[in-house]
Amino acid sequence: MKNGLLSVAIDELKKNKYAGYYISISNENLYEFTRPIDNYVRELTGFTGDTGSLLITTDKSYLYVDGRFTIQAKKEVSDKRIKIVEVNRNSNKIEDIVDRLKDGSSLAINPKRESTHDVLRMLDKLKKKNIKLILYDKYMTKEFKEVKRNTFNLTSAPLFLLDKKYVSKNSKFKIRECISLLKEENDISGNPSYVTSSLEEIAYLTNLRYRFCDIDNHGVLFNAFFIANVKKSVLYIKDYLEDEALKYILKSNIIIKDYSDFYKDLKRIKEKDEYYFDKQLNNYYIYKCLNTKYKNNIVNSPLESNMSIKGGVEVNGLR
Repeated sequence: MKNGLLSVAIDELKKNKYAGYYISISNENLYEFTRPIDNYVRELTGFTGDTGSLLITTDKSYLYVDGRFTIQAKKEVSDKRIKIVEVNRNSNKIEDIVDRLKDGSSLAINPKRESTHDVLRMLDKLKKKNIKLILYDKYMTKEFKEVKRNTFNLTSAPLFLLDKKYVSKNSKFKIRECISLLKEENDISGNPSYVTSSLEEIAYLTNLRYRFCDIDNHGVLFNAFFIANVKKSVLYIKDYLEDEALKYILKSNIIIKDYSDFYKDLKRIKEKDEYYFDKQLNNYYIYKCLNTKYKNNIVNSPLESNMSIKGGVEVNGLR
């Protein structure tokens, strides 16, 4: 049975004269667990696995999955226009995508749904065949909005502050520690900022969680960005905070702004060389907004080791 949404996607490709459109099972925060509401690959193919990506071309579409999902994909994807491609350690997905495109053609991606790391690798491969990469985040926007409206209940959930008995460090301390490690590990001076879209990192730095924890949100924040700075940090969210959480955040020298302001604010930053981010954790649009000219702006997350270490309070809380 043919998927009507895929037909619309192919028509839009032809209209824009793109050779292909690439999309991953992901969201703007590149969170490991993509909610159904953000899973465009699922709507286009019927595949319900939590890891995979799709290359749409005017002739054929290719669903890339690893060995864990191959059997599942073959059972769920009935559209004959979609070929299942298994990727593993011995196969390079990006090279396969490039091989399927003609020299001098164009490939469109949503820069908000792909990591900086992956897109930079892709750009390197595309250059060899003179393939132009198009950054296009409006692909089928109208159609996907309609799917969301008809399928999902779009409601906000309050964010609450973790009880002191479950955390050993407050936000002020964690932010200072984060920036201190950033400076120490990368030989940075002055007053740098650390930009992150990682929901785990934001939840760690702010001690905030969702009030409602179900299969779709796993208790961490959704739709959040954070700019950590010793003097003044900024939290960008769609959801609202409970009163206690709001007072705590403000006392922690954290400004709250609307989620939609994040990219606008990045573009306005003048001293862009003072803003650092991890290319694995942040989407490519963040990289473009910062217009990074210096490679040293891309760093390894200074939070990785600290987040993995549990103090006595956290251990007792888990028990």
